[in-house]
Amino acid sequence: MKFEEVLPALRMGQKIRRTGWKKDIYISITIEGDCDHYVRYNFGSVFNFNKSDFENGDWEIVTEKKKVKLRDLTAEQFKKWIDENCNKCDFCKGCPFKCIECYDTFWLSHKDMFSDKFLNQEIEVE
Repeated sequence: MKFEEVLPALRMGQKIRRTGWKKDIYISITIEGDCDHYVRYNFGSVFNFNKSDFENGDWEIVTEKKKVKLRDLTAEQFKKWIDENCNKCDFCKGCPFKCIECYDTFWLSHKDMFSDKFLNQEIEVE
């Protein structure tokens, strides 16, 4: 997207970045107390923009992810998480669903059969 296209989102408080930046690097506008809008960035040091930064069409709006406990996970969120995160060849190392058949949504309809330890795990979803 061109900078002009992400500018309305920036004005509404959303974070923006160039696609080549690290995922934790962004620009946002925030309001603090009675103060006017401030441009915030998390580059760790002073960052100087140049003309090409604004002319390039590689800007994007940062989509925030939120954490959801497995007990509150919907079928749609589960399917999307599996589609994005399950690589099926890593033998489920570190996967919160390693103890169940992740391709099966049976557990979503029968959460009462699972322990609080399992259901209190959190995953990031959009």
